[in-house]
Amino acid sequence: MDTLADSLDAVETGSLRDDLVAWLNALRRHNLQSLSGRIMPKLVAERSTHPELFATYSQKVIEPSREKAAAMLRRGIESGELAADVDVDLVVDMLVGPVAYRQYMSGDCEVSGTRIAKIVDTILGGIRCRQGARPTAEAPA
Repeated sequence: MDTLADSLDAVETGSLRDDLVAWLNALRRHNLQSLSGRIMPKLVAERSTHPELFATYSQKVIEPSREKAAAMLRRGIESGELAADVDVDLVVDMLVGPVAYRQYMSGDCEVSGTRIAKIVDTILGGIRCRQGARPTAEAPA
């Protein structure tokens, strides 16, 4: 399992949107080209039979990648670009979900860079702070 832990480098362009698009494109390529990406569907299928194997795979391969995206989103919250009450874990799921579904479940439907940009733009459209408003996680008194 240690040999599968080839991490994706985070890109820092200065733009949250562009960073997320670059990360998601790198994840897509990684899933197509790396051994860890190619065996994921097999490990998911065996998850109930070998939960400890999948847990190790998740710890070594999945979680480090998710943490990179989560860190980008937390930086967006800290800078005020994203709403303070954004559920970072949920947003990471929302970013990865459509790409993984299309790659692993939709046969030969390749996920294009254009589609990834649309996924990111759609999600960011719902979680960005609105102009002039900086919502906080606290409810108004």
